[in-house]
Amino acid sequence: MSKIDGTMTMAKPQQDAADFVLEVDDLAVTFHGEAGALSVVDGVSLRVRPGKTLSVVGESGSGKSVTSLAIMGLLTGAKVTAKTLKLRDRDGAIMDLLDLPEKQLRRLRGYEMAMIFQEPMTSLNPSHTVGRQIAEVLHIHKKIGAREANEAAVAMLTRVGIPDAARRADAYPHELSGGMRQRVMIAIALACNPSLMIADEPTTALDVTIQAQIIEELRRLQDELGMAMLFITHDLGVVAEVAHDVAVMYAGQVVEQGSVIEVLKHPRHPYTRGLLNSVPRPDREREGKLRAIPGRVPDMGNMPEGCRFHPRCAYAQAGRCDVAVPPLETAAGEHKVRCVRWRELNI
Repeated sequence: MSKIDGTMTMAKPQQDAADFVLEVDDLAVTFHGEAGALSVVDGVSLRVRPGKTLSVVGESGSGKSVTSLAIMGLLTGAKVTAKTLKLRDRDGAIMDLLDLPEKQLRRLRGYEMAMIFQEPMTSLNPSHTVGRQIAEVLHIHKKIGAREANEAAVAMLTRVGIPDAARRADAYPHELSGGMRQRVMIAIALACNPSLMIADEPTTALDVTIQAQIIEELRRLQDELGMAMLFITHDLGVVAEVAHDVAVMYAGQVVEQGSVIEVLKHPRHPYTRGLLNSVPRPDREREGKLRAIPGRVPDMGNMPEGCRFHPRCAYAQAGRCDVAVPPLETAAGEHKVRCVRWRELNI
């Protein structure tokens, strides 16, 4: 299902930088434990435009999910700071998510911003039917009666492509397949037509056929509802399918971002290039094994000096890449890259 090649079709990103549903500037997340302060997200800046999808991509441990949970206000035991963390609601009002009391955040979650969690089997309540779990969202946020909420829940299951929705609404999560459980999670998240949808690895652990169906379902619903979406994944093939803009994260930092066309066709950072080289592509001849990036994401408690990627980078230079953390520089237009060598490497 990957379309990372010269013939892929991608939506063009909007150019109005002031037009946003979610705006994040210099987000940082720090956990405090016995070993002291542990910075897991450092200086992340993102913008999600109305009706568009921003995909955050990177290996496990890069800080993608923590970033999404910080935006939703769902982290416990962590210090979350940002210069800007704003949400524009369906009426055009702009809210500072860091300044909102928990009571107001609870009103926003599920109504103005919703999340599809990574693993539906642990996110759905095993002791309630899936129909009741969808109806609960509608009852709480829209203040509608039980009968109307139940009818709306069945309609939502139909909307996300579940056959025989009235019967499936009475099923418990363990009675449904993985693909159906994921569709239930989508139905819960979409129940109130949120302005912002955060999808955290929504196709993980699904087979390729079901994965393609879920992605197509999300694209269809986004077009139908006009919502903005923050899509978190480790799969650049999925990014090419769903995203208008992309932010590549590594070890808690954004190392490259811009329009999906620019970043995937003209990657500037060695890490982005490494991710692309590890994706199977039907447009090129087989060259033996896929080229994996050597090493692994560093321990958050033991970050290397300088560029966090330099111990794994084939282009790293001693005395340059291991001295100071490089800034996120503008390469062209909205395309930004965090690498001291990107100009001379011409990659």
